[in-house]
Amino acid sequence: MAGTRKIAAILVADVVVCGRLAGARALWTAIANDPAYLAQLEPVLEGMRKAGVPEQ
Repeated sequence: MAGTRKIAAILVADVVVCGRLAGARALWTAIANDPAYLAQLEPVLEGMRKAGVPEQ
């Protein structure tokens, strides 16, 4: 659970820098090549999408 919160916090910071979910997803995909790790990001991204963070 603590790992998920850490991932979420870093992802939020990346979205702030990139300004959109697609940019943050592209950044994470470029630096992480572990499909299981990237799969952990999807629920966080979905929550951010539901909260109104722009995809594009």
